[in-house]
Amino acid sequence: MKGCACRAADPGGPPRQVDTPRRRTGPGGYGRAMTTQDAPATPMPDLTGVALTTGRLVLKELEPEDIDTVTAICQDPAIQKWTMVPAPYTRDDAEAFITGIAPANRAAGTDAVFGLYQATDGSLLGAIGLHDITPGDGRMVSHAEIGFWLAPPARGRGFMTEAVRAVCRWAFAELGLDRIEWTAFVPNEESRRVALRAGFTMEGTVRGKRIQRGRVVDEWTGSLLASDSR
Repeated sequence: MKGCACRAADPGGPPRQVDTPRRRTGPGGYGRAMTTQDAPATPMPDLTGVALTTGRLVLKELEPEDIDTVTAICQDPAIQKWTMVPAPYTRDDAEAFITGIAPANRAAGTDAVFGLYQATDGSLLGAIGLHDITPGDGRMVSHAEIGFWLAPPARGRGFMTEAVRAVCRWAFAELGLDRIEWTAFVPNEESRRVALRAGFTMEGTVRGKRIQRGRVVDEWTGSLLASDSR
């Protein structure tokens, strides 16, 4: 399916929190004493109200007026096959996500979900999310994971590649991220093509990592680094 990563902007999924660094108390690994490099990282800023534009799209927060549209789009069998949205997907799922989960995660600075609106008529085409936004802490670089889905009529027109590039540029320039990760259930070739066109490097297959609709599945993984030429 065009433009579906397994994270898929998770409309209706549970809120996510940045992991709290664990105190280390002895030599090596979890046994060594904390140093200044192990200090908890500075939290990311409140991301409420952030909006982006491209040549054909306006990327901004989903609004209550979009609840019925999101509900309808998420009935698409391919979205339910390749993403982690609830199945069956109900209007209550969309309402909880758009009015509660997404705004709370934006305010916490851990996630930023954008609706993809066509610039010419304002129609909602899909959604893209930057998830688990995590500052660097001296042991790991700052990073996040990207996910997306696109309504069937909008597929095959390059909209999602355009959106992925815009969100990644913003994340590197404004959030100072070092690494953005992409994952997809094997064999979601359409999502893989979007990631490749957006400049991601494929890093391999992680076997048996996810449970999707009660079935253990493999996962493709890739990344885009701030240092990559684009």
